[in-house]
Amino acid sequence: NGSGGILRTVNGETSGFAYQYGRVAGTNRFLGVAGVAPNTDPGDVPTAALATYDGEYQLTHIDNDTETKDGDITLDANFVSGTLTGQADGREIDGTINGTTVSGNASYRGVTANMTGVIGDERAVTAFSGNTSREVLVGGVVAERR
Repeated sequence: NGSGGILRTVNGETSGFAYQYGRVAGTNRFLGVAGVAPNTDPGDVPTAALATYDGEYQLTHIDNDTETKDGDITLDANFVSGTLTGQADGREIDGTINGTTVSGNASYRGVTANMTGVIGDERAVTAFSGNTSREVLVGGVVAERR
């Protein structure tokens, strides 16, 4: 069992994401959950067509071993087409933007995880979790607008 995430205080509120993973009791199967802190404030709905966000990610990938990675990532948002994309260290973000809500997928080492989050004119915060029959992927991104 384990956990991770990036949580900070922004404007007096907890902002960021957290995740947890563990073995399902009585089995050899692992599952994970991830979420964005409820009071995360991304700022107002962006008015620009394009924006770039620089930040950091953290993820845990579980197969035969448990691997936790973190590092820098750049996300590119296109508010006209409603897309949020980025990649770093073999990790890919393929998101959809609707207002200030992010959905879509994050993938790493062949595992695709469902992603949720928020985006605004100040920051983007996402969390993701997913699994195959043999692997688990959990994590998220915290990024500030350039």
